[in-house]
Amino acid sequence: MAVRGVSTRRIVLCGPPLAGKTTLLNSLAASHDVTPTLFEPQSGSGEVRDRGVSVITHGGRFEFVTVCGAVWNEDTWPVLATSANGLALVLDRQEARAQLDRDFVERIPRLLPEQCVRCVVWTKGDLIARGLEKAVPDGLLSGTSVETWPSFATRSDRPDTLLKPLAWLAERLGA
Repeated sequence: MAVRGVSTRRIVLCGPPLAGKTTLLNSLAASHDVTPTLFEPQSGSGEVRDRGVSVITHGGRFEFVTVCGAVWNEDTWPVLATSANGLALVLDRQEARAQLDRDFVERIPRLLPEQCVRCVVWTKGDLIARGLEKAVPDGLLSGTSVETWPSFATRSDRPDTLLKPLAWLAERLGA
C-alpha cells in the first residue's frame, strides 16, 4: 500500500513460526496509532498461500511486513527478502527453538539485496528472565554471515525493547 508521491521503503520481519514477528508488528502499529493491514504475498511459484501483515508508518515512508513462518510460506520468504530495503531476522531465544532459528540463519541472508540494512531480533527474553525457558546456546550464530549483524534482545513485558530494532532499521533507512 504505497502513498502517492512518497517513496516507500520495505522492512521485512522474517523468521520461524511463532518467533514473535506479528507481535513486533502489532507493537509498532499501536505505537504509531495505526491498524495493521492484511495483504496477499506472492510465493515463489506465484501462488498466494496465506495472508501477510503490513504496517505503514512515517507518513507512508516505511512499510513493515511479515508472513507467518509456516511451512506453506517457505517459498514466500525469498520473494519478500529480495524486495527488502531492511530486514529484521526474528529469532526465538528459547533453546527448544534453536534448530528452527539456525535453519533461517542459514537460508535467508543469501537472498538479500547487497544494500539491505539488517539486524537480528531475539524474542522471548521475558520467558528466559523468569526461568520459564532455557536460552539458546551461546554461539548459535557463530560461523554464519549473521554473526556480525547488529543484535537486539526483546521482552514482551518491556514494549520499548520491541520497538527499538524496528526504529533502528527505519533510522538507518532515513527516518
